[in-house]
Parts: sequence; C-alpha cells; structure tokens
Amino acid sequence: MLRIVTLTSPRDVAFGRWHEISVAVRRHDEVDPPLLGLDRQRDLFETDSSAQRRELLLAMQDECPVGAGEILLSLKDHAHPVEFAIWVLPDLRRRGIGSELLDHIRRRATEEAQTRMLTTVIGPPDRVLADAKFLERSTFTLANTMVGRTLRLPVGDAMLNELATKANARAGSYHIASWVGPCPGAYAERYARLRGLHLNDAQTGAVDVDRKRWDVARLREEEEQFFRSGLRVYTTAALDATSNLVAYTRVFVRTDELSLASQGQTLVVREHRGNRLGLAVKVANLRAVQAAEPMVNRIGTATAEHNSAMIAINQELGFQVHDGQSGVAAHGCVNPAEANELHPS
Repeated sequence: MLRIVTLTSPRDVAFGRWHEISVAVRRHDEVDPPLLGLDRQRDLFETDSSAQRRELLLAMQDECPVGAGEILLSLKDHAHPVEFAIWVLPDLRRRGIGSELLDHIRRRATEEAQTRMLTTVIGPPDRVLADAKFLERSTFTLANTMVGRTLRLPVGDAMLNELATKANARAGSYHIASWVGPCPGAYAERYARLRGLHLNDAQTGAVDVDRKRWDVARLREEEEQFFRSGLRVYTTAALDATSNLVAYTRVFVRTDELSLASQGQTLVVREHRGNRLGLAVKVANLRAVQAAEPMVNRIGTATAEHNSAMIAINQELGFQVHDGQSGVAAHGCVNPAEANELHPS
C-alpha cells in the first residue's frame, strides 16, 4: 500500500530519503541539473518565508521510498497557483505513484483554498513528452514550451565590445548598474517593483502566474534563500533618465559547482522595449561574470519558444541550442471537474 508522508524535520531519516530520490530522478531525467546538497536542502527547509510555504512529500511503499514531491503554497495570495514537482524512481513508473502524489497535492491545495496549479518539467524531449502526456491525462493544459541553450565561455572581448557598441547605439542614454549578491540599498525599492513584473504576458505565454506585489522585505527574503542555496547572483540593471529601473538580467553561479552557471530572468519594461536594453544588460552582466568567475565555462538557459526577442539576443551572444534539453510548463485547476468545464472534450 502506498503511503505519502509530509516531512516535518530536515534532521529525520525521511528527509535524507527525499533528497536521495529527488537527486536520483533529476540526474536521470535532466541534463546538468542544478542540484542542492543535503546540507543545503536542510538549511533551505529551515528558512522562513512570509511569501510561501514549502512542503516536501515522500511516497513510501512497504516502507521503501519510491517517489517524492514538493509543493509551494502562497501565503499572501490565493490567486497565485500552487507550484509543485513530482519525482518517481525510473524503474517504478507507470504504477500510479505519480498519480497518487498528484492527488495528494490537489487535496492539500483544496485545504488551503487554492484553485490553480502550475508545474514545469525539464529534460530530454522524450522524457518531457512522457511527463506532458501524464499531465494532459490529469486535466492540465500545456503552455510555454521551452528550449535549452548553452553558452560556452569565455566570450572574447572583441565580440563583447562589438555587441556593447551595437546596444549603445540605442541604449546609450540609459545608465547600467551591476552588483553581486544582495541588491544595494539605493536600488532596492525600485528593483523590488521591477521583480514584481518579471512574469509578464510576453514571458509566460498562456501561463498566468505571479501578479503579487513585491517589496523590499520580500526581495531580501529571496536573496537570503539564494545565499542559503549556495547561489552567487550576478545582476545588471538599466536605469532611465529619471533613475527608474527599467530592465534587468541575472546569472546564478553555484558555489559548490563552479563550472556551470544559469541565466536567470531577463526583463525589459514594456515601454522601454526596442532600445536594445536586453542586449545591453546581458553583455554587461556577462562581463561581470567572466571577470569574477574564471572557473565558469558555460552558462545554461531555457527560453520560451514564443519569446523571439530574447532568443535573438541569446543567439547574438552565442548561445547554442542544447539538443538534449527542453521543457514545458503546465497549468491546471485544483478540481479536475473545473478543468473539464473550461476545456470540454
């Protein structure tokens, strides 16, 4: 009989089993997954957040761990979807374990008066296809197909200078500011507002997600979580003539895996698009990373297929499609009957 346990202490044996399963499955399913060590996961689990609650699930069959799950529940806005992940050991798939975990997550969402759910699956195309079919059978709608790309470092100074010149032809009137780690206090309030815009329609396609207000307190919580996760964050922002932050980009470097970095969100405020700000901030941020992180030899990113503007910028920088990596976001209703009403067959 399958039993699903909600973890309560990072020091329990069950927590170590949860970590083993999540790591094993991600290593099997994904290419170069960004993994946290057990101590980092324990530290992160103990980190308080006023914005969301993180619940970890362990699926047990005959007292043997067979699957794991993760739920992120919003504490401030029930309109924000419940985000979740499910991992089932490869040899034990197609036995209903994933469905049981999903049913449990739906029950938890119902208990918290949540109505919508969101998940993302990443990996080789065949793995993503299998997960996508499972989600569709579970009344989820697929959206926001993503393609993995990799940039090999270092990028030569001549190329960066050429790209900077190209960007400055339109973005020369903007001020570029870069920092490592927490946002400087002088920018914090403006940057927090900008972070609140980072999941806009142009980036999320059919997935309607986080519209909550961001403030400095929430920004500092996020930065603390990054630190506890062993992430060093490089950020570059653009300021207009009135000193408003109107664009930013981030790169995440893992302090326990220095060879691979990840390109994070890039946003240009709608009214300032068309001025090559995306290219300007990415070039400046790449310079900062290369100057400070000589061991980083590649940067990975995943870009939505519909985001042609960002794809074009990444191609200018030299990002190449990673044939073995893709992804898809899927959203659904907590109550499957509601999904059937919205999308009748």
